[in-house]
Amino acid sequence: MLKGSPCDQIPRGLGETLGSVETDLIELTMILEYQAGTIAQVLAAVRKCSNRWAPRPQDPEELWFRGEKARYTLLPGLYRAHNLPFKYDEEDLQERFKARGAEFVPGDGGTAWDWYFRAQHYGLPTRLLDWTDSLLAATYFAATGHIDYEDRRPFDRARKARRRAIFDAKSPVVWVLDAGSLNRFAFGDQYDQVFALGGVGTEPYLPEAVNQPQSKNQYPIAILPRHSNDRIIGQQGSFTIHGHEKVALDELASRPEGSTIRLARIVIDRGNVAHLWRELERLGVSRASLFPGLDSLASVIKWFGQSSGVTKRRRRRMAKKKGGPKKKAKKVPRGR
Repeated sequence: MLKGSPCDQIPRGLGETLGSVETDLIELTMILEYQAGTIAQVLAAVRKCSNRWAPRPQDPEELWFRGEKARYTLLPGLYRAHNLPFKYDEEDLQERFKARGAEFVPGDGGTAWDWYFRAQHYGLPTRLLDWTDSLLAATYFAATGHIDYEDRRPFDRARKARRRAIFDAKSPVVWVLDAGSLNRFAFGDQYDQVFALGGVGTEPYLPEAVNQPQSKNQYPIAILPRHSNDRIIGQQGSFTIHGHEKVALDELASRPEGSTIRLARIVIDRGNVAHLWRELERLGVSRASLFPGLDSLASVIKWFGQSSGVTKRRRRRMAKKKGGPKKKAKKVPRGR
């Protein structure tokens, strides 16, 4: 990757227009920020990030995305403020989870990493942050917290006309990370790549190793999990894992020493999330596609069935069946 700062200094207020929304590109120390109101504008913002970070075809780049309901910091569950008072012993949590959970998984449950990812999936606090290779999946996760999946009527009302754009602390956010740049920061220029599991770079990040803090497990790194379950496959999931230093990834990227971490955030127009959600639906992105299973499918079908358009169409179809097809009048042959 290119050396030096991931972006040039841009005066606040000098913006670029993505579609119909005025989009300010704001320099927050070393973090790029965009605003977007449509899928096209989200994609345009990512394209601009890519053009800055990897302007040449030979420049290495691996973009990951993370959707958030609002402007939360990039801090894993174990290190968040509401968990710190409990002073969890992560190694003890993992050992108990593995011992008590063995009866619920086939075989021995896989490697230590498989158990660690499984613990994250089922709600144990870990040092993992979920990311995805899919920009659409991340956009879904950013927007879903603003959609009432139990009652579609507010959604349909919101789609009748565009409202005033709202970009504030409560707006959804899609984070963009060049994953290799994170590992480059943690281990040096020669490690501008994502780490596969099992190597010397990842083993110091397992719970038993992090209990012995050292320089090789200090900072967060980007790791590739085994795609061993339907959800990781459906969501095209990846992870960053924090080391022993309890600092948010975005805070780290904002420090002078973190300037080589390529990180951006796209703030979504909170006033028009319903229009963005409708675009995701048209692109086939839904709970059923990201969380494969009958429960997700039932939820999506229920949501679809609440649509007033579906109701009207069903009524027309029933009325047509009730009346029956019109019979064509028989032609009477003319006499010769």
